[in-house]
Formats: sequence, C-alpha cells, structure tokens
Amino acid sequence: MKSWKKPTTEQVEAAIARLVKIEYRRYFFDKLENPEWIEPLRQKGFFDSPPLPQRDQKAGTVSFPPWPESRYLARMALHKPELVANVIAQIPETENAWILEDYGDAVLSMPAEVSASLINNIKNWLKVPYLFMLGEKIGKIMENLANDGQIDVALELAKELLIICPDPREKNVVSKLTPFSIPPKPRVRIDDYQYERILKDNIPILLKCAGERTLVLLCDLLDKYLLLSRLETDGKPPEDYSNIWRPAIEDIKERRASDIEDILVSSVRDAADYLIKNRLSSISGVLKVFKKYNWWIYERIALHLIRQYAEKEPKHVAERLLNRAIFDDYHVNREYALLIEDTFLMLSKTDQEIIWSWIEKGPDLNKYKDQIKAWRGDEPPVDEVILFKKKWQCEHFGWMRKYLVGRRQEHFESLIKDVGEPRHPREIEPVETWVGPFSPKTTDELRQMNIVELVKFLREWAHPYNGKNPSPEGLGRILTLVVAESPESYAAEASRFINLDPTYIRALILGLAEAAKNSRTFTWNSVLALCSWILEQTRDIPGRNIRSYSEVDPHWGWTRKAIAELLSYGFKEYPNAFPLESRETVWSILKPITDDPDPTVEDELRFGGSNMDPATLSINTTRGQAMHVVIQYALWVKRKLLKIFESQRDRQICFKDMPEVRAVLDQHLEIDKDPSLAIRAIYGQWFPTLVFLDLEWAKGHVNMIFPDDPSQSNYFSAAWDAYIIFCNPYDNVFAILNNAYKVSIDRLHVPPSKQIISDPQNDLAEHLMVYYWRGIIEFDAYLFRMFWEKAKPEVKGHALRFIGQVLCNSTIEEVPEVVVARSKSLWESRISMIKEAREHAPYESEMKNFGWWFTCSKFDTKWAIDQLYESLNISGNTDPSNLVIEHLAKVAREYPVEATKCLKLMIKGDTTGWSIYSWREHARKILIEAIQTKAKDEAIDIINYLGSRGYHEFRDLL
Repeated sequence: MKSWKKPTTEQVEAAIARLVKIEYRRYFFDKLENPEWIEPLRQKGFFDSPPLPQRDQKAGTVSFPPWPESRYLARMALHKPELVANVIAQIPETENAWILEDYGDAVLSMPAEVSASLINNIKNWLKVPYLFMLGEKIGKIMENLANDGQIDVALELAKELLIICPDPREKNVVSKLTPFSIPPKPRVRIDDYQYERILKDNIPILLKCAGERTLVLLCDLLDKYLLLSRLETDGKPPEDYSNIWRPAIEDIKERRASDIEDILVSSVRDAADYLIKNRLSSISGVLKVFKKYNWWIYERIALHLIRQYAEKEPKHVAERLLNRAIFDDYHVNREYALLIEDTFLMLSKTDQEIIWSWIEKGPDLNKYKDQIKAWRGDEPPVDEVILFKKKWQCEHFGWMRKYLVGRRQEHFESLIKDVGEPRHPREIEPVETWVGPFSPKTTDELRQMNIVELVKFLREWAHPYNGKNPSPEGLGRILTLVVAESPESYAAEASRFINLDPTYIRALILGLAEAAKNSRTFTWNSVLALCSWILEQTRDIPGRNIRSYSEVDPHWGWTRKAIAELLSYGFKEYPNAFPLESRETVWSILKPITDDPDPTVEDELRFGGSNMDPATLSINTTRGQAMHVVIQYALWVKRKLLKIFESQRDRQICFKDMPEVRAVLDQHLEIDKDPSLAIRAIYGQWFPTLVFLDLEWAKGHVNMIFPDDPSQSNYFSAAWDAYIIFCNPYDNVFAILNNAYKVSIDRLHVPPSKQIISDPQNDLAEHLMVYYWRGIIEFDAYLFRMFWEKAKPEVKGHALRFIGQVLCNSTIEEVPEVVVARSKSLWESRISMIKEAREHAPYESEMKNFGWWFTCSKFDTKWAIDQLYESLNISGNTDPSNLVIEHLAKVAREYPVEATKCLKLMIKGDTTGWSIYSWREHARKILIEAIQTKAKDEAIDIINYLGSRGYHEFRDLL
C-alpha cells in the first residue's frame, strides 16, 4: 500500500491561512491527493458545515453549490475507507444533492463491511427531495453489499431505495367520496427511469445472493403499490384492474409507456423466472410466495410461469386448469386461455372431458341474471341471456380452437355465425374510453328494444338544446356501439330507419361500418336501399336550425361520408365483401358522394394550410373520403375480374373495364372542376395503386397529378407530399415519376407545409437512398448529385441516419454485399468532399450520424473505426453516443489506439458532461485496454482531463 506523508502542524496552519479565499479552497481540495490530511482538517472543522441548497423564492428555483471537501473525501475513500466513513457519518445532514452524489462515490469505493456501517446514513440520503443520479449509485452499492455477503444489509437498503410512498396529492386533491375521484398514484423516491434501471441491472445480483427473499421484497413492493393506488370506492382485493393496465404478462409491442406498477409486474415476473431457471427456487416455491398476496396479478403471473415451465412441474398444469374458479374468472382469462392452448394435451382424457363439459354446459346463467338485475334493476330478457351464453361459449371454444373436431367444431362454427369471430387470447383487446355528448338511454336499454321500438323512440324523443342535457349526438354514439355488436338484425331492418334524423341514420351506418371492419357479417340489401334513399335527399335540410354541431348533424353530408366509409369495407377482402353482381348498385351510391361540396375552397382555407396538410384533410371531408373509396372500388373490381379471366393470361384489366372510375378520376383532376388540394393529395397517396390499376392511364396523367408548372406548385406539393410520405419506393413507379423526383429536389429550398405525419423531405431522402442501394440511381446521377447539393444539412443527416438505422435493424443475412459496398462508397465520397471544404459546420448533421453505421457491425471494423474518428473530427459528437461508446468498448482490445482517440473526441465534444456520466462504465473499459498498450499516454491525458472536469473515478487506473 502506498504510504503518504503526514502534514506537519506548520503545513496545516499555512494551508488554513490561505483557505479563507474560496478560489484557494477549491483548488486545494481538488488537487489534494494525500489522505493523511483528513484528520487534521476534520479537527479544524473543515467538514462541519456543508453548504445548503440555495433557493430563489421569486424565481422558484433551487441550486446546489459544490463542496470541494466532499469531492476530496470521495477520492480518499479508496485509500482510507474506514476514516472517510467515520467522517461522513459525523457530517451534519444535508439536502445538497451534489454533496450526496460525492458521498455515493465515496461509499462505492469502500469495502462492503465499511459501507455497511453507513447504512443508516444512506437511508437518510434517500429521503431528500433531490437525488439526481444518487439512486443509481445506491443501486450499485446494494449490489456490492450483496456480492460481498452483506445480504441482510443489501436487502434493507433495497427496501429503502425502492420504497413505495403514498400519493402526496391524496389529502389535498383526491376526494375519495365523489364518483369522479382521481385514483391515487403512489410515487417512488427516484425517477421512473432510474427505478427501472435498478430493477433490471442491480436486483439480479440480489436475486442470485438472496434468492426467494428478493422475490418477497419485490412482491411486497407491488403489493404496497396496489394498496396505495386504490380509492375507497374500489372493490376489495383481489380486484386490481390489472387486466386493464397490464393486458399481457409477457412483454408486447402494443404496451403503453411503463408506469411503476407495470415495471414492478415485469420485475416480479422476471425475478421468479430467474429463480426457477437458475434452480434457486422451484415453481412450487415461487407459487408459495405468490399465495401470500391476494391480488389477481399474482395469479396471472403464476399461470404465465406454469405455462413457461409446464414440462418441469406438470402437476401445476392440471391443478390450475381444473380449478373451476380460475376457469370462470375473467380477470385471468388470457393467461388461462394461453395455458390451456399450450398444455391441454398434457391432461388425462378424463380431465380433458371435464373442461369440455364446462364449456358445453356454459356459464352460470343465474349468476349472470343476478348481476344484471343488481346493476340495472330488472332481469335481462331471454334473448339477451341466450346471446350471452353463445358469446361465452364461442370465446371458450376459441381457446380450444386447435383441438376442435367433429361436433364441437361444427358447434363452434355455428356460434361464429351467430356472434362473430372471437378474439384470440394472444390478441390484446384495446381499452377504449370516451368523454363527450351523452345519451338519454344506456347501451343496455337500447339493447333491450326491438327495432320497431327503437325506431319509434328515435323518431319521437325530443331534446332541449342545452349542452348539459342528453343529445341526439350522444344517443347516436350509443346506437353505434349497439349496432356494431349485433349488425345482422339492424342491417336486415335498415330500411325502417328511413325518414329518421340524419344523426341517427349516420350512427346506424357507422355501427355497421365498425362491424364490417371487425369482420362481422350481415346482409347488404336493406342497407344499400337505405343508402340509396339517403343519396336521393337534398343535402341541406330546409329550415334546419342548428345551435350546436355537438348535438345534431347539420345536414346529410356527414351521413354521406359515413356511407363512403361503410362501402370501403365492402370493397376489401373481408368476409362481408360485396359480390361483383352488386357493382352497379354500389357505384350508383358512391358516385354522387364524389360530387359532394365538402371540402369547399373556403373550408380548405380555414382548416388547411398551416392547420392541416391536404392528405389529412382529405380523409376528414366527404368528397375526400369518397375519392379514397373510388380507388378501393377499382381495386375490388380488378380483383373480381382477374378471377373471372384468370384462364386468359394475356387479358389486361384496366380502366377500359371500369370506365366509370376513369371518368371520375379524369373529372377531379381538372382544376376548374375540382380545385381542392385535399383531392389532389389522394392521387399522390394512391399513385402506385393507380399504376397497378392502369399503367397507361398513370403515364398519361402523371404530369397532371404532379404538375411542374410553377403556377401550380401548390398542387404539386399536395400530391407529392402525400406520395412521398405514404408510399414505398417502387422501381416501376420511379420510372414514371423520374421528373417529379427532379422537381421535388429542385424545390428542396422551399420549406414543407405543416405535416401531421412526417417530413416529406426526409421521406424523399429515404426513397433516394433505397433507389441508390438497388442500383436504380448511381452516385453521379443528376438526381443524386442535386439532392446532396440542395438538401438542408438536417435532411442530408437524415439520409445517412436512415442508412445506418436500416443496417442496424437488419441481420447480416438480410444485407447483400452490394448494399454494404454501395453504402461504403457513398460515405467515402461524402467525407472526402467534406474534408476538403473550408467550413465543416454545415456538415456536422451528416457526420454525427455515422455513429449508426459504426454500431451496425456490417462494415470492416478497422474501416468503421477510422471513419468514426474522421466524423468526430468534423462534428465533435456522434449519434447515438451511448451505442457508439458501447461498441467502442467491444473493439478496444483489438484497436486500442483508434478507440482511445475516438473516446477523447467524444469526451471533448460533450460540453455538458451528462453524456460522459452515462458512458462512464464503457469509457472505463476502453481506458483499461488503452493503458496497457501504446495508447497509454493518450489514455493518461484523457484520465487527467476527466479529473479536471470532476470525474475523479478514473484516477485509480493510474
């Protein structure tokens, strides 16, 4: 061990005399590397008064002065851990976040038995309001304690670090006595991101060392969260509503951003899985832990784990599957369904028959009747009870779909015809909420009415024009939901809705559209008759006085738009698609809607422009919706005719086979007949489809759709932006649109109009990169050269980022060698040109995106790291820096000099220091490799530079 010279009394006094000035004080403690000074300085009171946070009441801000003394102690903890621990324990408590960060660094340098002595201090640090990165440091301290055998202390610290606290709003804001109370949201002491990181990075070590005790800790945390998040009006456990906020136990793409309860569920699941997989516990042991907690979420996790490890302990499969209470409870439906789907054949024939008998007998109808009666005051009618049973049986047979044969298969198919296709248990059912106009009748009240009663009520019900009262709009929305549930009966009686208010007829049409969208079948005859009648009505209703559009439809225009939407589902390859024989009828309905005045020029001026781009406006207007459907109609006709003429391979199906479509498309391309930019956007959005429908028509009209006349630039932009945003790059389409691509590049200096979905200039960059990859355009082609000359720096940066991200997201097998070669050639051309440029600033956006190329591992490592260095020399930083530094750490052993040079540039480029903090572990790996090679001097310079910026944790490498 290194020996340090103790300072003399004279040296101490001389130093103290100079330390009156803050500049001297800061310099002295930042440079002091001798731990023998700790005791003399303590005796002189230097560690007695840590600076307090400075609060500006007027500005509402708080700042934290650094304390050179605590930084000194953090450095010395490596050399004199017991002494530093003793000093820290005696320093008065503080809420200064930077000082606590230094304490955290100090404890991290101490042996576990020493840091364990500070457990009470550390727990107190966690109670201050500002923690910055202290949570992550304490997570690492907890891990170190566990690794070194301090299991009890590590668990105690984990409990304090991850503690669930009550919602601070509860007393002041949340009223539990009203039906509209906001549920309490328990909080944690650190931010959610750090909380999740600790559970993922540090808890596994605790699991390895403490086993089931760690699982109990996590279960306690989840249990506490569920208890603290409840209102008094909530049901008692096991009701936790987890089937709503956590629809799947496994991780799925559709999940929303994680909240703490969501993070804890994943942590409990992963901890149990870790214990079983590593033989630190058994499924039986884990289930025994779960049994202590009376929430449905634990049973759901249990079912998930039993399915994962069914082969290991099959006894639990039968135990759960043959539990009728679990079978019947909707809270665990998904997990039970997945378990039975995967393990049904593991049951004995006798046990299988028990489950079949449950499904064939059906649900407890008396219980259902009692629930409905308790809810709405009277028993449900017989047909509603029968419908409930059919839906229940259809759902449960759906779980067993792959085991159905014979009569059971036939029964299931008959149920589907009656109630529709059940949702597969692996599909996540969306949770829908709505706040808006409300109805005089509930959904169940409408369900109880037959069609005649319903139509009579809709015709006779009068409402006051007052936003606080029920309205036709609110009633219509409930009607839409009811129709979507049982479309066949409403479709068959659709003609009864003739002469009703357009608000209700639109609700009927939208309900049928929703049903068709969800593959529910119904007969079209009466529905089409109703649509024909609607199109015969004058669009504007004479004498109609509308006070609020949120209460009633102003005219028939909204219903016409709903009709177009409904027809679109009949043209798709859904079970309820139109037969070709209905072609004349459906066109007679669709054609008049294409002439609807919505959108008018005035509407586009009001709602378009900077408010909404033309493509978005098109789907929110009646004529726009109809024009979209015209193209879907054409696709439907072509599919049907191709099937008829499939034996005649030379028979081309095009617009000569559907002249009605050609007439409408030609008409609305003429500006004097239809000046709408929204309509023009439709041609751009569907242009590849138009090429497929009739190649010659597309070639003949391409200049009308994408005019290069400067006086029609707004029409070009409307069509082009929709095309480039919505369409993939097709080689045959590029051949037709070559001139349009040229015009778009020539117009890159024009700022794009406000777009809701995407930036068309970035999408153009992506198209060009794909065509370049495919060899459709070469680097020296006019289009490509002009793009690199005219595009804004951010757009060129997006082009290079796009290439890198595609390569990162692709496997080596998915990327042809020619793509890698062409990408490499592109980069070398760009960086060669940029290096010769007088100023590098305009090219920083391009250069920083090479980070994506570097991390993709598709290029030769030496070439990639050399190019990274060149890009850093120009841009000063790289993106994504966290992945770049991680990849640098992986290649540092093979290329220590190059990796160290790149690290140095990245550190210099991070002026704020936040990135350095997040990189520190990977940076350390690079420096460890470098310091043992000829890159040693460079590494030492980096370590000293980091120390000058306050990152002293690398000093030990020297």
